Amino acid sequence: MILRAVAAQQRGAVFVDKEKLTMPGLRFDNIQGDAVKDLMLRFLGEKAAAKRQVLNASSVEPSFVGLKQLISCRNWRAAVDLCGRLLTAHGQGYGKSGLPTSHTTDSLQLWFVRLALLVKLGLFQNAEMEFEPFGNLDQPDLYYEYYPHVYPGRRGKAVVFHVCTFVCVSLWFALVYT
Repeated sequence: MILRAVAAQQRGAVFVDKEKLTMPGLRFDNIQGDAVKDLMLRFLGEKAAAKRQVLNASSVEPSFVGLKQLISCRNWRAAVDLCGRLLTAHGQGYGKSGLPTSHTTDSLQLWFVRLALLVKLGLFQNAEMEFEPFGNLDQPDLYYEYYPHVYPGRRGKAVVFHVCTFVCVSLWFALVYT
């Protein structure tokens, strides 16, 4: 009903109860960093740690291209950090949880990459905390119809099915194995 009203609107605004929207924001702000370099510094000293040269969130392009580079190098922690920076650029960064926002296919993709990386790193509680605002992935603002001026004529869920499946499985896994 809400989506039909939004999609059919001509000029008047359609008001949606704030509690029915997803209002995500990064919930933890600890930078992941390079765990291997930290261990090298601790056990081998500064000289050995300085020799470690790996890609990090600051050394790649701040885009999906840079994110793909970090993931292909298996630098999961740096990829989590870059996702955080990119989500901040989308207005969904630290301290933004609970505030209204607009979603794009890019911002949703970033959220689900971040969630997958957190699960990959075994940070289940962080993943669950950050995913909480998305609820059951059925809020009105997760549908294309909610953004008729951005996605004219497009219908359906902006969250793709395989992401919904991943979320269900990973949250179940977190409940069972933690």
